[in-house]
Amino acid sequence: MIPFRFAALGLVALAGAATAQTAVSEGTYVVDGGSYSATVERVGPDIAIVDSNKRSVYTPDGSGRYTYYNPNTGSTFTLDILDDHRIAASSNGRTPTILNRVGGAPAKAPTPIATVDIPASTIAPDAAPTDTLGAVARNYQAKAQSDPDNAQAWTACAAAALKRSMSNPPEGDAYAAQMAKVLKLIIVDPAESPCPDAIPPAQWRGEASAKPATPSAPSAKDVERERLREEAAKAEAQERAQVEEFNRQAALRAKADTAKIVADREAGAAAQRAYDAAQAQYLAEKARNDVAVEAARKAQADYDSQMREYRAKYGK
Repeated sequence: MIPFRFAALGLVALAGAATAQTAVSEGTYVVDGGSYSATVERVGPDIAIVDSNKRSVYTPDGSGRYTYYNPNTGSTFTLDILDDHRIAASSNGRTPTILNRVGGAPAKAPTPIATVDIPASTIAPDAAPTDTLGAVARNYQAKAQSDPDNAQAWTACAAAALKRSMSNPPEGDAYAAQMAKVLKLIIVDPAESPCPDAIPPAQWRGEASAKPATPSAPSAKDVERERLREEAAKAEAQERAQVEEFNRQAALRAKADTAKIVADREAGAAAQRAYDAAQAQYLAEKARNDVAVEAARKAQADYDSQMREYRAKYGK
């Protein structure tokens, strides 16, 4: 069992640059025992661990540790830089898993690594049988403990053997080719593989695997990882649908409110126009009335004047 899987948890390391943070050495890191590997890169003050086309970024928390929170799983991951070739990764406070650097610029001149003598009966011309790869991996794990000067190389060999024991041929061979590139950077004689039972000559030379892909049933972890991915995608889709529905309803309400405001404004303008027309009509009629009243008053005045003159003249 892999004690800590970056692939499953999307772990990314920090290439620290805060005052209290320890700088990380870039390169390929392998879990103790060779069961897993990931690439560590410095990204400004952070560290990025790239694994299975996934990239997660950890940020320094100021205590010398780097942290990453995965909102999909609700998990918090931590990363501690132990020295220039070891990091310790943990999730949710669990016991840390140690990863050793096997790729990148070596910290010192490499010690020559002797080619391992493999009995011909234990390996095929270009690969070890699947049922022996677990034993091959354990063999190189033991060598990493007994030969500390070459621990990085033997750990890479163990990782390649274990990966090939758990994967179909194309995947296993591709990983072996990747480990070959790492080893060529740290061994004295890169002409041949130091562990041909773990990294066959073809993969050491970088040749593509000629073996057809063998369909394999997904592991329980793969099934669980896929289920979590589907649930996260479903939750995201539901949340997106809710947001879209909220926005749609808000747009409808805004449209209705706007239409009401426009209608009220138009109704008010129409009422004002009707009032102004009625006021103008009233004023016009009042003006005509005033003219008629004045004419009647003048006519009455003329009549009264004539009657006074008549009475004065005829004594009546």
